[in-house]
Amino acid sequence: MLSLRTEAESVATALETGLFDVTDAVRWADRQIERSDVPDTAICDAAMAGSKYPQDVAFILRQVPGECDQAQAVRLVLRYALDALEQGRRDPRQVARALFDLAYAGDLPKGKLRGQAWGYWDAIDLARHGCARQTEKQITADMASAIGGFLASQPEDAHR
Repeated sequence: MLSLRTEAESVATALETGLFDVTDAVRWADRQIERSDVPDTAICDAAMAGSKYPQDVAFILRQVPGECDQAQAVRLVLRYALDALEQGRRDPRQVARALFDLAYAGDLPKGKLRGQAWGYWDAIDLARHGCARQTEKQITADMASAIGGFLASQPEDAHR
């Protein structure tokens, strides 16, 4: 089971990378309040942060006490990215940018996904301008497959 701090970190990172907007973070905080007899103050603050900037909400979420398992937080962010692609909730270019940001920050472990993450953003831009061999749809499918492959290769206990 993931710690609340780890989940909060994943939501904060999703906000910073554009995978979540403030409304998504507020919804997450509301669910945490419903589950808890005595919710943490930072969770309550996040639930009331609907008019704040994403960076401000991310800061609030990082005030949730406890231990953060950074690897599991990144795994959750990747789950959010895959869900966003599969459900059409985010532009594929935004998901590609989020992967780039995670790679740039050193949050993606070394391996195939990290190597591929550097190129998806540019590849989608090139495809949109007709300058790529692959279509945007093909690149998006490849990106989803790479994320899914990474998640499938990791322990299942990280996602609830």
